[in-house]
Amino acid sequence: MSGAKASETVANQLQKYHPLFTEAGDVTLLTSDNVLFNIETRDLQRTSSWFRDLFKNSHPSVEGQTETIGVSEKSETLEIILKMALGLVPPTQPMTSVDALDTALRAAEKYEMTGVTHHLISVLERLLLRSSDSLQQYILSCRYGMTTLRNESLVRCSGVRLSWDDLPPLEVKDLGRLLAEREKRTRYIQQVLRSTKQNESPFYKQNSGFCPECAGERDLHATYLRKWQDFIAAALCVISFAPNVDAIFTDSEAASKEAFGDLRAKLQGKMNAFDKS
Repeated sequence: MSGAKASETVANQLQKYHPLFTEAGDVTLLTSDNVLFNIETRDLQRTSSWFRDLFKNSHPSVEGQTETIGVSEKSETLEIILKMALGLVPPTQPMTSVDALDTALRAAEKYEMTGVTHHLISVLERLLLRSSDSLQQYILSCRYGMTTLRNESLVRCSGVRLSWDDLPPLEVKDLGRLLAEREKRTRYIQQVLRSTKQNESPFYKQNSGFCPECAGERDLHATYLRKWQDFIAAALCVISFAPNVDAIFTDSEAASKEAFGDLRAKLQGKMNAFDKS
């Protein structure tokens, strides 16, 4: 047996049929993980503009032979979109995973399955509403046009610590919106930390040189103010990449210089009011 034929034989042995798509069809879809899906051309044409155009422009297959079309999706993803397109119940476990639904939605959009896309978006939105990952909420709500969730999650995720290397792709306008909200939040925290006005900041006494700990003793006063100035400097550095109260008071550098624990709750109160405004 030649090397080419041997390789073909091994590849065929690795392929298997999906248990729910074994009945004869006039086309077979082969996934990237070597699972075969038998299906009728008319079902693909009815539910997918992409396949409708493909079959319209392709040469008719030889009678009695089934055409095999390779697709880039894995079997889990193809099972979701085909079942939904055919009106069957989709697999339970992937429908509770944000990542699996996102992948299925990309495939449904790629194959122009309008009905499947709308259904998956509604399922994904309900799942995202229960998520505690505000950045993921924002990214996916932007991607799939969930306007209300996008606006709500924007406020929540504007204070998270961002890693630009790990940030998923965003449209320029959506990234700009996030950065603008983040900048607005950062400026407000800076104002609160540095203000000497009582109605603006819980820190106004310290910023004015008031020392509640030293009772007027000069050496203690100088020590206290140095600690205070170091804390403010560390806090301002922290909020440049994580503009939120928790980061200020848990970051190792800021926390090591912080001797004003009762002010954490006061600052959080100011930020809560800011987020609701």
